[in-house]
Amino acid sequence: MKTTYTFTKLFLLVAILFAAVSCSENEKEVVVEPEFPEEEVVSSVTPNGETVLTFSANMNWEVTSSAIWCKFANGSTSMKGEAGDVSLSLTITEDAWSVEESVVEITLKMGGEEKVIAKYTRAGKAMSLVDANGGAYDDNNVVVFKYTDTFNGVNISFKTNYDWIIEDTPEWIEVENAPLSGISSELSTINIKVADKFKAFAKKDYINVYNKNKKEESCRIPVVYLGIDRVSSDINAGTAYVFDVTGKKYDANGEFVEGPLPINNILINGDNYQIVYLSKSNQYSYTGASLTSDWMNCEISRQAINAEAFKAVVSVDANTDTNMKFGEVLVVPTDTLEAAGGLSSVLNTTNGLNEKLGNYILVRIAQKGEEIVTEVPFAIESAPAASFVLKSDLTEEEKAKYPGDVYVCTLKAHTDYQNFVIRSEQYAHDGETVIWTSALEMGKEWAKDWTSANYKNLTGSWNDSFGGYAFSYFDNQWIPVDGISAEHGYDTDGTPIPYVIYIVKWSEESGENTTVATLILEREAD
Repeated sequence: MKTTYTFTKLFLLVAILFAAVSCSENEKEVVVEPEFPEEEVVSSVTPNGETVLTFSANMNWEVTSSAIWCKFANGSTSMKGEAGDVSLSLTITEDAWSVEESVVEITLKMGGEEKVIAKYTRAGKAMSLVDANGGAYDDNNVVVFKYTDTFNGVNISFKTNYDWIIEDTPEWIEVENAPLSGISSELSTINIKVADKFKAFAKKDYINVYNKNKKEESCRIPVVYLGIDRVSSDINAGTAYVFDVTGKKYDANGEFVEGPLPINNILINGDNYQIVYLSKSNQYSYTGASLTSDWMNCEISRQAINAEAFKAVVSVDANTDTNMKFGEVLVVPTDTLEAAGGLSSVLNTTNGLNEKLGNYILVRIAQKGEEIVTEVPFAIESAPAASFVLKSDLTEEEKAKYPGDVYVCTLKAHTDYQNFVIRSEQYAHDGETVIWTSALEMGKEWAKDWTSANYKNLTGSWNDSFGGYAFSYFDNQWIPVDGISAEHGYDTDGTPIPYVIYIVKWSEESGENTTVATLILEREAD
């Protein structure tokens, strides 16, 4: 029994000691929790700069950056370290830098947990828009285009550092295929034109190239339009409008209609302009320029349907002279006229039109003179005046050459005759029953050309627009026709030679053509 008791006590003692040791070991096991900074760092940063992040760590740690543009001192976007007070340098780069604002998060990891402990905001770079050569568009680098560019438009090439869109433009600018958009850093080209009703006046404005992601922000391209560099209208300024002797009617495509002559859709660069009247001795030779005329009248007013267009009415006074009149009306911006030297410089020293003003002719005008009453059935409209007389004392040789009634017009020696037109009501050319033709056209061997070194061969034919047989000698003539120069009517040795016109009439009775009259033009002897 004693042995058993002793063993039992020994067993209890061991159990107590084991329990005591176990309690001691449990008291030494301490669980450590990661302690993160309570406040999150929020700050703004700029590229190519540094910032310092500080925090305390109660165990080994690792930090990571969410953006490649924010790196630690090791040049990486992650870094590790041991417990303690930590001070980290952060480098802010230009990597992935755009015009948009961006944010980086710095995450701290400890003991299997993590927390964002800092956020840094990098501002977007300034928006830029440059031309194809890399030059910034500004008031010193503008897109300039002229009136001649308005037909095909002007191409504008540019590059932005943001995704862009063009949705609206000033009302006078038309962008082909608008709205347009493009991407950052890509060279883009757009075509712009001037709207038709804005082609006259000079103007300046801007094309806004908006940020596609933030449309309240944009860069702009300055555009300068120089305006029209001429006068234009709905009539052909290269053609002379012929008024009758009364001035009340003008020739409209071969038919005389009541005047005055209306001209619409007149485009001129600006509201400040001058009307200049050019007087002429013929359709080619100017004699003067003035702001008023003793026979031409031009009144200009605004055209209601187009803010930049004008309209005009052109009229002439009655012509009491037998000579035909010629003139032109110029409409010139005042500054253009002054730049050309003013009114006194409209005509140059040789009485030619100043080349700087050649595009400002609004209309050319001619007016018929009073016809000379003649007893013969042929009248001549010319300057100076001329007329036919019936020749009765013909030799037999002349009768053979000149059949029918013979009428002779003796022209002054070495004298210009402007707009020389022969008319006849009795023998009006119709191409069928009555035909006017020259001896040259009839193949007469004795007939010779009226030639000139300066003005080429004289040609004559029936002109329906004038209702008569008219003469010209220029290849590129303008109406009215040229007339007869002082050099025509002479042989190579200076001897006067005749120009002969036959009036051939069809006879229904005989069924044949008969020459009923012969017209002879000849120069008087020196």
